[in-house]
Amino acid sequence: MRAFRRVALGAAAGFALAFVATSADARGLAAPFSWTGFYLGGHAGYSWADVSSEFAFPGDPYPTTKNNGLIGGAHVGYQRQLGQLVLGAEAGVTQIQNSDNGVPYPLAPVASVESRLEDLGYIGAKIGWSSGKWLPYIAGGYAVVDVSKRQFASGTGATQLTSSERQDGWYLGAGVDWALSSNWVFGVDYRHYDFQRTMHFPVSPGGVPDIPVNMQATIDAVTLRLDYKFDGEW
Repeated sequence: MRAFRRVALGAAAGFALAFVATSADARGLAAPFSWTGFYLGGHAGYSWADVSSEFAFPGDPYPTTKNNGLIGGAHVGYQRQLGQLVLGAEAGVTQIQNSDNGVPYPLAPVASVESRLEDLGYIGAKIGWSSGKWLPYIAGGYAVVDVSKRQFASGTGATQLTSSERQDGWYLGAGVDWALSSNWVFGVDYRHYDFQRTMHFPVSPGGVPDIPVNMQATIDAVTLRLDYKFDGEW
């Protein structure tokens, strides 16, 4: 939670500084704007996530948990404009504010299950079509996230089993960027993340192993983005 708060405060400060800077930018966009160059930015928004799981042998599913909440992070990228076509690559990291999502475990009414998603990372490609200061685009590539599960006593909250694994996946999305000035770019972005089914190996607080569980996660996220584009072509 502390990490998320730091990210959120940093993103808010960045948005405020950008709008102050753009209002004082005398150059504006009088000259033709080029999307070519490196950029560094932050993003913040909201995500809707589902984490489903089942035992390694079929027929005994765990309940699906919801992980809806605020998200925020940072990204870096490079774009090259070729006429109106804009090609680019971007990598980023995102922190997720996990909601309290404990749900009863059907086979053990006195127990509940909750999940968490943390340290979402991605790297991929962007393809856009420039219309002056506007740039609609599509994006996609590789993604990875930490998925953890905890089974606990419904009455006391005492932990019974825990597991955590890094899960690989992919993302696909679209968005639109708007050049506020020669350096500052504001955008809106939607992405769908899908993380492949991965086997978890739960253990008790005393280290006793339990039955392996397959877990899969999906995330849909909408974010506002603010980037600083560096001058010059590389």
